[in-house]
Amino acid sequence: MPNAEITDEFEFLRSQFNNYLSKNVGFDFLNKYPEGLRQAVLYSLLAGGKRLRPVLILCAAKFNNISEENALKLAFALEALHTYSLIHDDLPAMDNDDLRRGMPTSHRKFNEATAILAGDALQAAAFQALASAGASTRAIQYFCEVVGGSGMVGGQFMDMQGMNSSSAMLLRKIHLRKTGRLLEAAISLPFIFMNKEEHQIRRARNFGLRLGVLFQMADDLLDATGNAEQLGKSPGKDLSSDKLTYIKIYGIDRTRTLCRLMSQRLVKRAKILFPNSDFFIGLPEWIITRKK
Repeated sequence: MPNAEITDEFEFLRSQFNNYLSKNVGFDFLNKYPEGLRQAVLYSLLAGGKRLRPVLILCAAKFNNISEENALKLAFALEALHTYSLIHDDLPAMDNDDLRRGMPTSHRKFNEATAILAGDALQAAAFQALASAGASTRAIQYFCEVVGGSGMVGGQFMDMQGMNSSSAMLLRKIHLRKTGRLLEAAISLPFIFMNKEEHQIRRARNFGLRLGVLFQMADDLLDATGNAEQLGKSPGKDLSSDKLTYIKIYGIDRTRTLCRLMSQRLVKRAKILFPNSDFFIGLPEWIITRKK
């Protein structure tokens, strides 16, 4: 599938998910929040963004014949979790960023305490959505694993500890956890939700994890070469900080080469995991050639 067709499919699913959010901002659990907290949650949740994770989950759910209703609930769960992580990543104690998705970050729009609590609320909302979809105990346990201390949160911690480091091994460990595991969940959660064969689940996890590393490499390149209008966030922030990135370790040209090699390997994996899926087979190339 050419990049233009992948972009069209991506935008169709992105619109489907955004429409779902717009129609369901009155979720019962949201209506029970204090108004100021509700506003802060919706501010970040509805701010837009690439919606990469929900789009991938919707595609993988379709491949696994999951109903549209439950697929959207799984997508919401992962995006709520992801949004919480962004709110906390942007805080002064972490990345101290002023711009996210082209808008002031949550703590700039409101205040630090409200931003922290909005993130906490979104984390809980993710698990409410999983339960609402009828996720099995195994699926929920897996979700806990990929988003908690052994996954994304652990990666965030290692990222903070890795300031001023120049270790390529540490960099890979950070991104396997921080970005890799959420994209792993986007691919493999539908397989686990439908209780697929173990070898399929292993392949899905492996593909998603490495897709996450590829995405992070491409993101580091964009941070180094893009602009605020393209990215919707402050460019060059990672390079000007003590944060460990692929560009700092390998430089721009070598990082581009690594992206290309990993993309080629992932195409081979996609052909095995998602036979006849032009979207997933073309996805690695799309990731490394995107402009935002």
